[in-house]
Amino acid sequence: MDKGDNIAIWQAISTKLIYRLRMMGYGVTSVNTSGKEGNWDTEKICVTKDGRDLCDINCIEGTITYHHASDQEEIDSIRDLMNNIQEQERIFARADPMQVEGLEHYKVLAEYNNVILAACESESINTSMHRVNSYQYVTWEKDNGGLGVHSGNYFSDNYTGAKENFGVRSGILRKSKLLSETEMMAIYSGIVKLEDNEINADGSYKIYKQIKEKIENIIPDIEARIYRNDPRFIEPEVIEEDSEIYDQEIQ
Repeated sequence: MDKGDNIAIWQAISTKLIYRLRMMGYGVTSVNTSGKEGNWDTEKICVTKDGRDLCDINCIEGTITYHHASDQEEIDSIRDLMNNIQEQERIFARADPMQVEGLEHYKVLAEYNNVILAACESESINTSMHRVNSYQYVTWEKDNGGLGVHSGNYFSDNYTGAKENFGVRSGILRKSKLLSETEMMAIYSGIVKLEDNEINADGSYKIYKQIKEKIENIIPDIEARIYRNDPRFIEPEVIEEDSEIYDQEIQ
């Protein structure tokens, strides 16, 4: 991989990291400390929260500089996000295109025991009418002879979920040792109830938060899926006829 390829990778990492941090509510500014356009070796991302400086990120070195120990937990979350984006960019850049007719725009990220983890680039428009680039992940089983694939499981941009599915389908991971989506949703719901009851005297809220974040990474829409089926979040149906009768009685 030449220098030009490395620059392109770091540009992609920086762009996606800035976008994700802004979506999370942070203030983000990209700074080139050298003053030279295109000099990604000294690129720095300044992150703020609630009007105060939170940290500076050097994407090339993979380092984060911050000044307040109380921000450690939040910095760790940002570091995990950065590492995840870096991993996706690097593995996609090294991967070879699929040799299956009609699927050449996909790249094979991993292959084991006749199971493939693949991804393709995708571009969409967000709510702010800005172009957003992402990778769309899928796992397939290879046909006999390896000339085709079948039984695709599609994960949109859920890299963590796609990797886990690949591990299970290929036999790398034992399914009996993994939690199902239903089990993770039950755990998540239980943690939310514990938070509501403020049972945090022993400091376990930090562990709960970490578990919640891990589950959210695997099931990004978990809150919507839980609340949609929870009677506490279903608004009662209003019957217009009853309202009219009530109004007449008042008069």
